[in-house]
Amino acid sequence: MSIQKKSLISTLNTTKKANVARESTGLNVSMTPGKRSPVKRVAAQKSTSTKKAAAQKSASTKKAAVKRLAAVKMQ
Repeated sequence: MSIQKKSLISTLNTTKKANVARESTGLNVSMTPGKRSPVKRVAAQKSTSTKKAAAQKSASTKKAAVKRLAAVKMQ
């Protein structure tokens, strides 16, 4: 059996157990996947800003390399 099938079966079993536990406690709380905790939201923003900064640095490095190459070709 492949790892993906085992993972899917495990996920389904976990979900089934969670549903049974929720029904037995009488809680009718639904999880909305669109909402994230503030901590996760801030972490995602930091990750995005870090990626943007790295991309800008890479772009400026490439521009500098192209300018140097053009200057060498002109000589």
